[in-house]
Amino acid sequence: MEITINRTVVISLGTCLIAYNLIFYGLFVYFIYYKNVLTP
Repeated sequence: MEITINRTVVISLGTCLIAYNLIFYGLFVYFIYYKNVLTP
């Protein structure tokens, strides 16, 4: 029971962390691209 709960928590935290990293990386790349397009 404890192992299943711990695994579920770890998977949930991992998924949230990956999603957060993807969003942050996406915004960073979008900002760089937007800046480069604005000032070629």
